[in-house]
Amino acid sequence: MPTQFKLIRFLSYTAAALIALAVIQFLWY
Repeated sequence: MPTQFKLIRFLSYTAAALIALAVIQFLWY
């Protein structure tokens, strides 16, 4: 279970980073 939770947390952080990057690029250009 801890491994699955760690994977889900990692995926959530990755998704948040990608969304933030997309928003920054959208506002920048």
